[in-house]
Amino acid sequence: MRASATATIGLILVGFVLSVGSGGLFAPSVAWAGPAQALLEAENSFAFGEFKLVVEHLTPVIEPKRLLAGREQLARALELLGLSHYYLGGEKPSRKYFEQLVRLEPERQLDPLFVPSPTVSFYEQIRLSLAADLAAERDTLRRRREAEAEAIRKSNLVVERVELRRNSYIVALLPFGAGQFQNDDTFQGALFLGTEVLAAGLSVGFDFAVSSLRLPNGHFNSADVERAQRLQSAQVISGGLALGLMAAGVVHALLTFEETSELRRTTIAPQFGPMPDGQGGAQLGLGGVY
Repeated sequence: MRASATATIGLILVGFVLSVGSGGLFAPSVAWAGPAQALLEAENSFAFGEFKLVVEHLTPVIEPKRLLAGREQLARALELLGLSHYYLGGEKPSRKYFEQLVRLEPERQLDPLFVPSPTVSFYEQIRLSLAADLAAERDTLRRRREAEAEAIRKSNLVVERVELRRNSYIVALLPFGAGQFQNDDTFQGALFLGTEVLAAGLSVGFDFAVSSLRLPNGHFNSADVERAQRLQSAQVISGGLALGLMAAGVVHALLTFEETSELRRTTIAPQFGPMPDGQGGAQLGLGGVY
């Protein structure tokens, strides 16, 4: 009797081990397959109408964390889960996966050649119910991207402070290139200054030479008369040339007169604080010296 009981217990233990090894703790689970392999097996199961197996294959790769890397793979998995739950009579879980599919790919549609019309109608109702929310989400995303692009643009903005000087017409009427220098035209100013000073200097020099030939009574020796006349002619010509150059310089300065001239330009760090009208933005500073 005792031997029979022992044998019975042994048979029970052997059966338990075999059952564990074949279909218990050591049985392979569909959740252990890789995400891509799980999707492939779900496709095969869906083709044979084994919708429960589809759910078993795909639920672990969708929840609690999405393990499928590709967008198309994820969309297909959500579509198969939604269809399988709908065919199994689970409208609530089917709606959940279809909503995720619509949010992932709003333009995706079910193929009416392979999906019954009631299922297509159920899916399209979900798409229509989410259309307004999806449009608002897209608008929010667009505004956020625009704000980010504007922030990047501002971060690369170079801001300069320019100080200006108001020019005067009185200075433009002065000789020796004063008007040209006021307009920051250094070359023209130096040209008029040099030629006018040279011509005026020659005229003064010739006048001094003539004066040196004069006698105390204001006359010239007969031998110096011709030379004095030549010097006087040169003095008059150079003096006239000096006056002509001065007049030309004044006319040029008036024709090219500029209301303002730049004193200095300074690059400063952009500041994006509120402006007087309450809007943010960088400012270009302009300073004036009058």
